[in-house]
Amino acid sequence: MNNGSILAIMGSFLIPLAKKAVGSRNKYYHITPTKNLSSIMRVGLSPNTPSDMRGEPQGVYLFKSKEDAETALGGWFVDRDIWGFQGEEGFVPDDGFSLLEIDPNGIMDTNDVDAAPYEIIVTHKIEPRFISIVQQGSKSLDDFDDENKGGDCFEAAGRWMMNNFSAGDDTFLVHGEVRGRGALQDVWFGHAWIEQGDEVIEVAGGKNIRMPKHIYYILGTIDQPYYQDRKMQPPKNNVLKYTRLQAMEKLAEFGTWGPWELETETGY
Repeated sequence: MNNGSILAIMGSFLIPLAKKAVGSRNKYYHITPTKNLSSIMRVGLSPNTPSDMRGEPQGVYLFKSKEDAETALGGWFVDRDIWGFQGEEGFVPDDGFSLLEIDPNGIMDTNDVDAAPYEIIVTHKIEPRFISIVQQGSKSLDDFDDENKGGDCFEAAGRWMMNNFSAGDDTFLVHGEVRGRGALQDVWFGHAWIEQGDEVIEVAGGKNIRMPKHIYYILGTIDQPYYQDRKMQPPKNNVLKYTRLQAMEKLAEFGTWGPWELETETGY
């Protein structure tokens, strides 16, 4: 993963003057490495394909709400602190990420076919006069409201399960307790992922990372002995697995994406 340059600015083209603005009362939000701010505020945001979304259409990817943007960014920090995920340039840049607010009057055309429910894809350059800085240099979860710190793992994994009708009998939605790394060393958290045979699919934060199940379990200290409090601790295997039908039943019963029955050491 090359997430240090997730939203690098590449090229630009003119907005057709004859097009009517897509303006509305809603503001939109964009996340960028802080190092890009001076360029963005000087020349604007130009369509590109984020480095962790190869194969996706070019565009300026915007979140529909500040909460959605902070949840996504919170998920990236969780990936770094719990899983130790780092891209070629570092998962979180040295100067952190910054949050931009976009005036909808600067949006003339969007790609509605390929956009996820929480985003819009703008197909043209957004001029600097429609961009303002909301938050600058975020490097950790401490920069966010509590409700946006944990990422979207339960919803993302649940939606993946609901949308993949052809998933076989070896595919499960998993809610489990994982052990933090880095800034969250030795802290246990609830997390959600997909297991398909001997492979795990990590879908939180818009990702689609596949890795061998045994590697994933080592990273999360799942069913693994571990060293804590100056002694070796026995394996913790606090994992609940759901078939697609069982997940549908739990979703109907609880009315949320979860966790449904998972209880963790910290309550998170």
